Amino acid sequence: MKTRKALSLLVTLAMLIGLVTIPALAAEATEYVLGEFTWKNPDNPNAQQGWVTNGYVEEDGSVVETEYDAAYFLAAEYLVLEMPYAPAGGLFVVWQGDANDVTDWNQSQICDNAGVPDEAKGAVLEGTNIRIELSKALSKYDDYKNNTQVKLIVCYYSSGVADLGITKAYLEGDFSAIGAEGGEEGGDEGEEGGDEGEEGEEGGDEGEEPAAKIVDLGEMTYTNEGDYAANQRGWSTDAEGATFTVDDLKAAKAAVLEVTTPPDWFVEFDIHPDGAFNNTRITTETGEAGEMTTIEGNVITVDLTKLAGYEGLATATNATVFVGYYGGDADEWITKAYLVLEGEADPVEPEVPADPVAGEFDVANFVKVNTYEDNFSDLNWAGASIIEAYEYGIVSGSDGKFNPAGDLTVQAALAIAANIHSIYATGEPSGITGGTWAEDAIAYAIDLGLVAEDDPLLEDPTATVTRAEAVHLWSNILQEKDLAVVAEDITFEDVTEETAYYDDIMTLAKAGIITGSDGKFDPEGSFTRGASAVLFMNLITVPAGVDGGGEEPAEPEEGEEPEEGEGEEGEEGGDVEAQIVTEYELPVPAPVELNAGTQYSWNTDGDTEYEPFGLTEAILLQATGIVIEMSEAPVGGNSFHFQQATPDDDMTWQQKDFSNDLYVDGKLTIVFADLGVEFSQDLTAARFGLGLWSSQWAAVTKVYLIGEFTVEAPVEEPAAE
Repeated sequence: MKTRKALSLLVTLAMLIGLVTIPALAAEATEYVLGEFTWKNPDNPNAQQGWVTNGYVEEDGSVVETEYDAAYFLAAEYLVLEMPYAPAGGLFVVWQGDANDVTDWNQSQICDNAGVPDEAKGAVLEGTNIRIELSKALSKYDDYKNNTQVKLIVCYYSSGVADLGITKAYLEGDFSAIGAEGGEEGGDEGEEGGDEGEEGEEGGDEGEEPAAKIVDLGEMTYTNEGDYAANQRGWSTDAEGATFTVDDLKAAKAAVLEVTTPPDWFVEFDIHPDGAFNNTRITTETGEAGEMTTIEGNVITVDLTKLAGYEGLATATNATVFVGYYGGDADEWITKAYLVLEGEADPVEPEVPADPVAGEFDVANFVKVNTYEDNFSDLNWAGASIIEAYEYGIVSGSDGKFNPAGDLTVQAALAIAANIHSIYATGEPSGITGGTWAEDAIAYAIDLGLVAEDDPLLEDPTATVTRAEAVHLWSNILQEKDLAVVAEDITFEDVTEETAYYDDIMTLAKAGIITGSDGKFDPEGSFTRGASAVLFMNLITVPAGVDGGGEEPAEPEEGEEPEEGEGEEGEEGGDVEAQIVTEYELPVPAPVELNAGTQYSWNTDGDTEYEPFGLTEAILLQATGIVIEMSEAPVGGNSFHFQQATPDDDMTWQQKDFSNDLYVDGKLTIVFADLGVEFSQDLTAARFGLGLWSSQWAAVTKVYLIGEFTVEAPVEEPAAE
């Protein structure tokens, strides 16, 4: 998750210091750039966020003031979301118009629950960016065009909109008529818009905006005397060894703190010009972001211009940056702090360790440094490898999640490669973090020979990688001495000498690091973050003879019984392996009849009130929704109901009504997060089902849970010799 955290941080910084403009129009009048979201659903703020046009009247009668002109929203042909990685879950677009009530929530799913765009709904993946044709994507599009003000909303229920890592969003279309009619607001756009004059160099040519200059604050040099000496720390411009000046502070618009854990109590932060002491609470008493603060995982960004001491900098000759943290030692809590200045960054030469001499590389350098304590709530089939990777200090996740189904980009793969290689060579991680992590990782990989400087994959570091490309990027991490051939005759049905990166694939295959499945490797297949954990755990454990990783369960040596715990998820005996499926079929009709013909439920095995049919609580917890295939569209009012037994709940009945609009192409798709359905991780039994109140159960032909489900399948025993 470092990729998502760092990229979303860069977007936040760019918005703070003006590198992302709020909304600007391209010179050709075809692009209307959208800045920060101006609306979050108070009932689901993480998953539902969007832009509101100026003058929009809310349901309570209040009038919204924003920078967005409804004329551009209504004239736009496309919405484009630029992102560093493709979505890994269901993506929706919603609009609300002048009516603004529950009947005016017009939602349409444009990417399925695996993140695959639906071209019929106007969604097309361009690299990792998504172009959305609004006439196809927006439900009731003709009604949308007839509004005077609108909300345009993005919904990402799998992990929250912030996890998309959107770096730029804009509307695209022919806006020339708006400019012609709008006079100062449109045609000229004053100094800001149509001409884009002076802004052209910064905003007109995509991808050429100067990077923000970053000044590291270095080691803490200030300690407040008294009872809170450990809690009140900071950095002084006039201290010995100071890495920043008062002029840096005057030029800075934001400060960033990278911390070990998100705050759970109030945090103070301020600037003390010429010794003047003052402080500002930048979070609430529960650790939530204040008006001058954004918090993304373990990264806190502070708008310095909103601090009490900022104005005093104008005449100051020295200053101290102050932090008050009362959840422990501030020095231990903050792992890195830096200022973000306007203007182009100084050329940065990434710090990379000198190429260690042969003989210092040792797989024994890989040791467990963390204890896993249910750190990730979203583990899937690769869970065992993800946990081990965390224990070895290779991955950390974010906000209690790892996002194992997310795609891996070239730059993220190289950041992992740099970390593994550095530990392998020196026993220490690479230390590549912060705003320039991607550039630093690429520089490391080139300087230490992990990839060639002209490697074609470096042309687009934000592109997602295939399985073959991932193997290529990681094939040079280990030295030849740790790639001993253990399977000389291994072959894959779908890998030939003409296959891209053939040599890299076969080198790791012969070393036992990759094994494929059912005699195939699937070189062009997508490569997820979960799959990456399996591969790099094999990289660090197979050469050392350590149990771990395991893309497939390894066959036992001749005459040797497999040990307990070997295999994909550590199943006993080695005679089963974990496989991942995206559908888990349920019996029809549901076994629990509540109201004949209208209301039925399914029960997990722990619900002993009814006969179990094989649905475990673990499977239910991996589900993100349920699909009901029907031979006719549902009519009337319908609902989803559920009950669960936990230490705090004894099967309390809960019911969520849903719209018939969820029925599309013969399928009624219910996304749990969309309805506010959440099953507790502590549940011991559950019961859930549907109320089809027009007695339409006879039309139900198939029902299945959707998600990523770990199921066991037998492993063929090796033939006796």
